[in-house]
Amino acid sequence: MKLHPTNSISISAWVYIDPTETHSFTRILSKRYGKPTDDKDSYTLITGNVGYNQLGDPGMTTVTSTSYNWTGVSGSNYLSQWVHICGTWDGATMKFYDNAQLVATKAQSGTILYDNHTLLIGTGNNSGYSFKGYIDDIRIYNRALSIQEVQALYTENTFSISCPNQTDTVGRWVTIPISTIALTTTNNVTAYQFNYNYDNTKLKYQNYSIAGTWAANGSIQVNANTTGVISAAWASQAPMIGTGTGVILNLQFQSIANGATTPTITNAFFNTTAVKSITNGTIISNYLYGDIDANNLVMAYDAALAIQYSVGLDPIPSIDPIPWDAWRIKVADVDGNGSIPT
Repeated sequence: MKLHPTNSISISAWVYIDPTETHSFTRILSKRYGKPTDDKDSYTLITGNVGYNQLGDPGMTTVTSTSYNWTGVSGSNYLSQWVHICGTWDGATMKFYDNAQLVATKAQSGTILYDNHTLLIGTGNNSGYSFKGYIDDIRIYNRALSIQEVQALYTENTFSISCPNQTDTVGRWVTIPISTIALTTTNNVTAYQFNYNYDNTKLKYQNYSIAGTWAANGSIQVNANTTGVISAAWASQAPMIGTGTGVILNLQFQSIANGATTPTITNAFFNTTAVKSITNGTIISNYLYGDIDANNLVMAYDAALAIQYSVGLDPIPSIDPIPWDAWRIKVADVDGNGSIPT
């Protein structure tokens, strides 16, 4: 079957532009036309690191009967996140949508011309135009979609993953719930996977659990490496079902430094569908000076621990044997002179 719309067309795709992308535009989809050196397209869908979006031929400065040049600027804030883009042409007007929001229109008439070039995804036969990132759910229509249809594409199967903002005390364990919303049997989610990227100078991974979560009916594999990346993969024979917002995995860390950090979730899939809606929560940790055992209380017991440590004893060998972790020495140094006096 040939994908050769002539008098109207729509192209829709979900894209995730890599933050290291340097090109101002790259091809998501391209149906070439003419000689390879002509840099022409019958139709194409383009985006890039400055929010440059196009439906048509990027090599033409004027519109002719063989190209449909359109440009709309949506801003550069779409790096490192999933964005739905859609270009439509009804034979008279081109429209471009970002996340179901109309961002530009352009009057354009003509007929799309073709030859025997192959339809390409992620490239345009030019290394400078190759897409850097992820592409999902490309669709081509031989008609112009209405705004209602574009909005329906945007909301269709847009699974979500979210983490809350949290405030805690340095030294304490913090549980980070990974959540999603409103899954039914029609979603048929029997597997998920994602990477959790965190700053291992601020958080120390401890454990995980799916007990009591929406994912409790399945099995999970969680692998943590030494560079601050946790990979989680879950599967079940029965679909995951829940109403409202529900936790699908709890990750447990120990806070080991004060300040704010925002871990990020990447490469997330429910079954084989990429999760486009991701909310990454910020974790703020603060020192509670004097709270050496990290129970959120400053007591005489904490002073006893500091005294024992100062004379070379090992007061809590099962928790933190000598030498203590840097954060514990920090909270024991209540006068801020840089050491625990002996």
